[in-house]
Amino acid sequence: MAGPARSASCRAALTTHRDFKPASFGTTARRRRWPHVRRLRSGSSKRSPIAATQHNYAEKLKMLAGQMITKHPDASGSVSDKLVRCIEQCFECEQTCISCADACIAEKNVDQLKQCIRLSLDCADVCGAVGALSSRRTGSNETVLHAALELCAITCTRCAEECERHASKHEHCRICGEACRRCERACRDAMADIGAGAEVH
Repeated sequence: MAGPARSASCRAALTTHRDFKPASFGTTARRRRWPHVRRLRSGSSKRSPIAATQHNYAEKLKMLAGQMITKHPDASGSVSDKLVRCIEQCFECEQTCISCADACIAEKNVDQLKQCIRLSLDCADVCGAVGALSSRRTGSNETVLHAALELCAITCTRCAEECERHASKHEHCRICGEACRRCERACRDAMADIGAGAEVH
């Protein structure tokens, strides 16, 4: 399930790394070749070609995750949509947190970002483990799955709170904080689905 890591927010996190300096953005003349970038930066509500492409790619990944689970012999063709969403968000958050921690290390004020780095790496490890656990369909282990989802939600909350403290100064922290919030919500939705007696297959 390495695919969902390459989502729109993950790519955005990579491009906000302090050491990432695309040559095409160096001059005003070059920026004219990239009108969609200006639209993104100006906050236009109209989706740019790149944003649209990334959105479509994310949707295809979502379809793939659901298809893989429904094709499992023990799934009987059924799938919990909320759990599939949670799997996607876990792997997305994992990659985003790794990228954010790496970007924090490259910042000049890295001494002020130690806690952010620690929580981002912890969150990445937890999200990756929970994404893998949630992807398994052979047999049943709902008690552990429910506890893992709760742990992931708590970890994402802590990481989001820390990232949000630095969001005004570091764009990668803002992106990471948003990814953590999405993952937190997805985990809690999946927990509620399981608690309501929904099939986790």
